[in-house]
Amino acid sequence: MQLEQICKAVCFDFDGVIVDSMPYHLAAWSRAHRVIFGQELAVDVLNTLVGYSTKAIADRLCDRMGKRAARDKLAVQKMKELTASPESLQLFDGFNQLIKDLDAHTIPWAIVSNSPREFVQSILAAHHVQAPLILGLDDVKRPKPAPDPYLQALRHMKLEYAEHPQALVFEDSVHGIRAGVAAKATVIGISSSRPQEELLGAGAFACFETLLEFFDSRLCRSLGIRAD
Repeated sequence: MQLEQICKAVCFDFDGVIVDSMPYHLAAWSRAHRVIFGQELAVDVLNTLVGYSTKAIADRLCDRMGKRAARDKLAVQKMKELTASPESLQLFDGFNQLIKDLDAHTIPWAIVSNSPREFVQSILAAHHVQAPLILGLDDVKRPKPAPDPYLQALRHMKLEYAEHPQALVFEDSVHGIRAGVAAKATVIGISSSRPQEELLGAGAFACFETLLEFFDSRLCRSLGIRAD
């Protein structure tokens, strides 16, 4: 596979790409589970939750407890725990540099996440970042790994379907990569939580450890993103 066309749009996943938030999410689920069910979550159970949407995780935990009716209550409590201190989460190096150059080249960009939009907005606001478009879990009927979130974002950014290969999607999970590939975008893997071989195997065009590594790469310059 070759990528020879200039980038026309960029979509960023949030957790694991822009912020190192997975431990933060898992801790919030653990606290919410303790509040709602009065029980601790084992570490091995927590580790099975990575990469799934809030709804899917709430379903899984409530099914495990035999209390499906508590799903909404658990999800609400998790959100309360999650948004208690947004300033404690730091943005990964490379994100601010990258969006600065995207704006300089008038390349549209969006954040497309399986997390609730309120959570994404609270973190960005704490770091004084304004995103042109944020699509969260509450904005789509079918979250990742379905392609719907990316298809919706690319429509909003006025890309024709034939132009989707000229859109970059940055993802750190197999679910997210499969969503981007199904949307016919070019997916760049960020190996913050999964091995690069796993992300490439899911369909990523290339992999980098961080957005900063991508920003410093020859690929970034070849796509007309980097302003030197």
